[in-house]
Amino acid sequence: MALLAVALVYAAAIQPLNWNETSHYALVQAFFDGTPIIDDYLDNAPTGDRVGVDGHWYSSRAPGLAYLTQPAYAGLKLVGLAGGDPVTVGPYPTDRAVWLLGLWAAVLPAFVLLLLVRSVADRIEPGLGTTAAVTVGLGTLLLPFATLLFAHVLAAALVFGSFAVLFGERARPAGPRRWALGAAGLLAGIAFMTEYPAALIGVVLAAYALGGSRDLRGALDRFWPYALGAFVGSVPLALYNKWAFGSFTKLAYAGLEEHQQGFFGIDVPDPSVAIQLLMTSRGLLTLAPVLVMAAVGLVLVWRRGWRAEALACGAIALVLLVYNAGYYLPFGGETPGPRFLILSLPFLGLGLASAFARFPGPTLALAGASIAAMVIPTMTGPAVGSEPETGVWVQRLGDGDLQATAFTVFGVDTPWLAWVPALVLLGLALVIALRAVPRPSNRQLGVGLAAVATWALFAAFGPHAFGIDGAAEETVALGLGKLPHPYGMQPIDKLALIGAVAGVAALAAARLSRRAAPAAPSRAATAGSPPAGFPSVPAP
Repeated sequence: MALLAVALVYAAAIQPLNWNETSHYALVQAFFDGTPIIDDYLDNAPTGDRVGVDGHWYSSRAPGLAYLTQPAYAGLKLVGLAGGDPVTVGPYPTDRAVWLLGLWAAVLPAFVLLLLVRSVADRIEPGLGTTAAVTVGLGTLLLPFATLLFAHVLAAALVFGSFAVLFGERARPAGPRRWALGAAGLLAGIAFMTEYPAALIGVVLAAYALGGSRDLRGALDRFWPYALGAFVGSVPLALYNKWAFGSFTKLAYAGLEEHQQGFFGIDVPDPSVAIQLLMTSRGLLTLAPVLVMAAVGLVLVWRRGWRAEALACGAIALVLLVYNAGYYLPFGGETPGPRFLILSLPFLGLGLASAFARFPGPTLALAGASIAAMVIPTMTGPAVGSEPETGVWVQRLGDGDLQATAFTVFGVDTPWLAWVPALVLLGLALVIALRAVPRPSNRQLGVGLAAVATWALFAAFGPHAFGIDGAAEETVALGLGKLPHPYGMQPIDKLALIGAVAGVAALAAARLSRRAAPAAPSRAATAGSPPAGFPSVPAP
């Protein structure tokens, strides 16, 4: 029920259009009409995310989303809800068809992804899987991007689905089955077809699949089904490349001028850019500080004996950060944060279950802050072009300048009233998730207050004081000079204050809960067992 409520929150929001979405939409329409060329669809899906080849325009997006969205588009077109002129909903430039397609291509995959996170996390830390999944779903970039027709959430669901299959097979006493290894590889291959950087995760998952092999023959028996599945999953991409560009290996990305440098726009990773991705005013950890506790949780997962899982999840997060730090456009344009790191979020989320069990105080406090910091951009329009623009979120909130929702479609024109049902569902999800968390002790309460206060101070003043926002301005502007600061040098100070209040409220709610925290031996006794062949390590 909690995860269904989260999914309905995703479904409610109708966001303004952007080039990424319309590029996908144009390709969806082109595929339905039997062509890879998007020339005829630029009137109802105008986009700059396109590549010119031999006098025709092609989408610069990977084709996976367009392939997988064909059933939904066919149904919508059949009843006259897609394929025609844009139908605007609310005060901003929107398209009802893009929103409806997003229910299939973003909301549904996000729901499945949260179910998978819950399932795996519950095996590692019984009883806290739902809480971890709700926190990932509402307190990270998954929230705003589950309301947009981007491919990131779909790709994340596919790669984590591959991991979940491998996770289940590693736990089988008789060893993994070949068909299941092939299915995991198939999901990884489809993910690569949907978002090219997913290939990096596929390599890590291949290593995870080989874990536990006793000899070379055993390793090969595990590798070839996975590799075959991955090959089959990527075949539609090769066919698309041949169809559109005359070569099985030529990607649309190769036609972008920026991707002529390095490896498709990826150069030597810059450590300063990695810091920007994490700690600017729209950095991953600045707006979702609960991910710090997720990293701590992965250490706890390792110590419990789930070493291969902790290592795989940590490696995926690190590999994506390193890759992103070398990309010419690290934040990915007008986004609420580093969108290319979204693929790592469900893997980091697995650590949250153990973090809630062992350190409920700081995890609760930072979860509350993260949820507030993600809900507000989602309600007010997440797209911003640079760090100085992030102050627009709180300004719009104060002005009541909110995005349309599904209820706007049915004639609810008052913005706050249109958001009331979604906020009620959000509250329901949080209440259910909170019931599973141990009541924090006085010590945990103090640590939680200190954690959320430290975060709020850094979020409000740190990015400017330490020059992180200033460095990001040069990165975002591609060296063209300083950007204007319409909301001051501390653009998210008010957002940090709201987040701090939300964090304190989360601690107060947990403190007032009637459920007492179990003793450490009790939780250790009920903790999930690591896979066969891996040593069991006592809980800290």
